[in-house]
Amino acid sequence: MSIKRRTVITSGFLILFVLPSFAWLLNLAFTKAVTESFDARLQALLNVVIAELHVTPEGGLSMVESLGDRRFNEVYSGWYWQLATDNEPIAASRSLWDQRLTPNPDGTVGNLILRDGIGPQDQRLRVAERDVLLTGYPDVIHVMVGGDTREIVAEVRAFQSVLWPGIVAIGALLGVFLVLQLRWSLAPLRRMQFSLARFRRGQQTRLQGRFPVELQGVVDALNDVLARDERLLARGRETAANLAHSLKTPLAVLKTYVGQLQPEHGRMLGQEITRMEQVIQYQLARANAAGAHQLTQAIDARQALTPVLTMFSRVCQNRGLAFNVRGDTCMWLIAAEDLQEIIGNLLENASKHAHSQIELNFDTQLGILVSDDGPGIDLAEGENIFQRGVRLDEQTPGSGIGLAIVAELVDAYAGSIQLGLSPLGGLEVHIQFPTAIA
Repeated sequence: MSIKRRTVITSGFLILFVLPSFAWLLNLAFTKAVTESFDARLQALLNVVIAELHVTPEGGLSMVESLGDRRFNEVYSGWYWQLATDNEPIAASRSLWDQRLTPNPDGTVGNLILRDGIGPQDQRLRVAERDVLLTGYPDVIHVMVGGDTREIVAEVRAFQSVLWPGIVAIGALLGVFLVLQLRWSLAPLRRMQFSLARFRRGQQTRLQGRFPVELQGVVDALNDVLARDERLLARGRETAANLAHSLKTPLAVLKTYVGQLQPEHGRMLGQEITRMEQVIQYQLARANAAGAHQLTQAIDARQALTPVLTMFSRVCQNRGLAFNVRGDTCMWLIAAEDLQEIIGNLLENASKHAHSQIELNFDTQLGILVSDDGPGIDLAEGENIFQRGVRLDEQTPGSGIGLAIVAELVDAYAGSIQLGLSPLGGLEVHIQFPTAIA
């Protein structure tokens, strides 16, 4: 999973789950606080009612006329008080009119009860009630004060009207911040990715750019590894070339003595010398192919092949063959000398079998196609011609190593080879390599 996706999932969890959960808890706390404040008001009113109760000399009750709130005088206003004994209601606020509240005593004198209740016309009330015992009065008096919970609901809704839009706005701001943070935080990784892309396309040989401390160590380590690999590969190529050069002279000397030997012995020695030369050529090609693993600059394939095409045109002219080159150039990630080796071997092979015509086509989509008008081959056995020493036509001169070298080099550059029937009537070889993208 990418760093970006991990960050988005974590931040999304924060925005979509944690933030709403926090808002829900905040709303719950506010509702509790508003309810407790409302209960405190009810308790204060209940204490006022109890404080205004007096026993008259006749043994009756002197009750409060007004609590200083006109809502207790408005019918069904939602604010009520009531006095009752176990037997019957004694008195009630004008707002109750002909209705009465249902008490819920717990039998304990002086114990405060706060609860939800139902008032006239099914009004939802918050009720505070308490049993009191007055000196000189024979019965326990149950005092009740109720208030409409719509005030609580209104305050909570007013709070929610600010809370939830605010949470949405905070979530949106966090989302914007997340996008900006991702762009800013991942910018060094994008620069590294861009540099790696140019590196893979052969547009640069090292990772370039300025990176944060956390990434600079990685970049430096990669560049050091690339530099070391280039030195090792260059040294390996140079060693292989020196070895091949040092062996050529002794082999050339041996060849001069072949003619002085008896025909039978000379033929056997000549074959062995030829085989040794083929092995040297093949191993040198493999050493060169190993260099393909290092970073290669993109080249203009047609321009890189100019020396080969010029020389081969002369060869075809001497042999009486028509040689046509068509198409545009291709930008490929391959060393020029390796491409020359590949196409040179393919053209040489085509010239050995062509009757009168050879064609080389450059195509930006398909790659390079080498065609001839020779007898062609059985495509079922086509893969065998790329094996070292294998020749499908024993009548034609050759060592059977050229196409093996082609296969080695193409594979080293992650390219592809396809064989098919040529429009000219013979064999068509299709070569494709990774393309350099601008």
